[in-house]
Amino acid sequence: MGTLYLMRHATTYANEQRILQGRLDTQLTDLTPDGIALARKQQQFLSQHKMDVCFSSPLKRATSTAKILFQNYDVLIKPDPRLVEVDYGIWNGTSIDELKQKHPRYWDSHLNDMVVDESCNPERESENQVLQRITSFKRMLETDYRHKQVVVVTHGYIISKWLELAGTSVIEPVQNLQTITLPI
Repeated sequence: MGTLYLMRHATTYANEQRILQGRLDTQLTDLTPDGIALARKQQQFLSQHKMDVCFSSPLKRATSTAKILFQNYDVLIKPDPRLVEVDYGIWNGTSIDELKQKHPRYWDSHLNDMVVDESCNPERESENQVLQRITSFKRMLETDYRHKQVVVVTHGYIISKWLELAGTSVIEPVQNLQTITLPI
């Protein structure tokens, strides 16, 4: 049986400024110097395991994290659009504090994220769409990589939903560079 290492991308400027990133891919979503340094430290963890492949979200914060993690290793990094962060629609790039103030009933303090409600934000990607993307990716892993050691660098919301699909409850928000190990 293979092993999956689910990992959230390193810290970005938007994380530090408490801005909901979603699909943003700008200078604001670049990795911070601290995020880069922590990603380099995470290499030590990965060096203890023989990884076969790394998949990442196509967003720069995830691909940059993956490149740092594997810069000293011969591991193929494969961006996959199914791993992209949820599209928050009109909320992409908005201050989390502003969203909590304007839309308190849509804030989930358990997940540290905005909940899905198309009536408040019709442009937002639905939870069902996100779950379909994750399910499709998981099936591909189970078929093509079931005996491999796989790293997936993605986003907090995606990891939270992945864990729900796996029947694992999310105890607290997923932190930057947090690694969760699951069987494939």
